[in-house]
Amino acid sequence: MAVLQSCADTDYGVISERSAGLEFIPRAARWNLATTVTISKAAGQIARVPTPVRDDQKLRNKWTISRTGGGTGIFQNDASVAKNGTWEDSAAINSQDDSVLVNHAAWRVYYGTSTRLRWPNVGLNFARSPSLVQAWRQRRYGWRLGITSGLLQVTGNEPDLIVEGYQASIDPDIWTVDLNCTDARVWAAAVTDDTGIYGRADNEYCTTTASISATDLAIPITTGQVQGVNMPKWDNTAGLWSGGVDFNIGGERVTVTSITNGAGQAQTLNVTARGVNGYAFTHASGTAVSLWNPAIVAL
Repeated sequence: MAVLQSCADTDYGVISERSAGLEFIPRAARWNLATTVTISKAAGQIARVPTPVRDDQKLRNKWTISRTGGGTGIFQNDASVAKNGTWEDSAAINSQDDSVLVNHAAWRVYYGTSTRLRWPNVGLNFARSPSLVQAWRQRRYGWRLGITSGLLQVTGNEPDLIVEGYQASIDPDIWTVDLNCTDARVWAAAVTDDTGIYGRADNEYCTTTASISATDLAIPITTGQVQGVNMPKWDNTAGLWSGGVDFNIGGERVTVTSITNGAGQAQTLNVTARGVNGYAFTHASGTAVSLWNPAIVAL
């Protein structure tokens, strides 16, 4: 078991029970999982109103990864350290060489600083919703579950979850399952030539260039410089954004369908929906602009 666990730790995979034995689920099998089933509160498929939790249970902003008989790789998120102090952790992996150590540390820091809600007690009642039994019986470890909760505080950001564990209760009249879940979007990785929701590179140097009201649909922006060099602007190729891509403007989720170039680094975001996450704000000049779901490079 120690050797098997060493393999799982090195790959960042999972060893789980399956039938009467064990199975190894590699990290590569956890990226971009298809949703097994989506359940609805309005349809009575949830045993109780799901209650999200925001806490520091998984917060880790500095990781040290060492190789058995080898070197060490360290990575930290400076912004998170400045905000929350240092929350560090360490692990030893049995990789072939030291070249991957910093990447492993960086992935763990990304996972530990992603500002996602936990959903520790999602309840299903199969006696009330027998249509869910088939999906439940076909499940494997780490299956993906969508929820249409109807909660106003998660408008535009409905739960998209990975089921990490569960507790089931069965008696002659009731069959319930309580699910312990984490956010699935942490495992959304970029795919080459993908222009879908998670396939677009972000722009960390973009800001607004004027104050905007809570209803403005033409948002002026610019992309800044690094050491006197202009950073790449958003690609405004015709049709690239026509399906609607959500941006993050100072915490507000807006849907952009095209981008117009101006002089120099100036551009305009052409928006069709403000406050997609339930809140539309006024924003000052210099507000940060980024993708709501930026592409993440897989480990």
